[in-house]
Amino acid sequence: MSVDASPTLSVLRVLEALGRSGGTGLHCVVYGPELRDLTAQVAAALGTDPEPMLFSGARSLPTDRVSNCRLLHLTCHGHHDEQDAWESGFSFARDDPGMRLTGRAVACWRLATQLAVLQACSTRRQVTTGTEDGFGLGRFLHLAGVPSLLMTDWEVRSDVTSLFMDTFYERLRPELESPGPLRGYGAAYRQAVSTVRGHVGHARTFLWAPFSIIGAVR
Repeated sequence: MSVDASPTLSVLRVLEALGRSGGTGLHCVVYGPELRDLTAQVAAALGTDPEPMLFSGARSLPTDRVSNCRLLHLTCHGHHDEQDAWESGFSFARDDPGMRLTGRAVACWRLATQLAVLQACSTRRQVTTGTEDGFGLGRFLHLAGVPSLLMTDWEVRSDVTSLFMDTFYERLRPELESPGPLRGYGAAYRQAVSTVRGHVGHARTFLWAPFSIIGAVR
């Protein structure tokens, strides 16, 4: 017999997000000030410019563009705090603590985003402490109201990530260029995994298998 614990509050926030009708902007936000080349590549694929700001000075609120974006793509580093899981989060500059966004802050956000893509290493790795259930960084964005997340389980080679993202967004492009909810990212994900697997070889599982979609999949 196996026992599985579901983070109930995360599930409720996802269901609430899926029940929304309208109110979501058509623009995409791409943010990653330290990893500029990767960020610029993704922004070009999405037909936008890299976002200059992600959160307000107080960190308690995202900018209006971030709050109402259709798709949020973060190019960053995953930060894991072994003592306090809620201090884990996203680091946008390794040597600058002021550019770190913690789970405590993100859980207070309210986002209308349909899909968040975390182009960062080990964003799905779980942190377990003596007082917290283990969970990956994506749970914070679920709590903020994002129903669907694309993340990685371990460090990914940059050329593999670039091929995956190019394929993923090329397949998703028709939907991104028209109004309405995004429904094809499950198919886009499968095509991107297949393309990467064909490029690196089926036997090299470590290279093509780290990408995961969690939450609602359409």
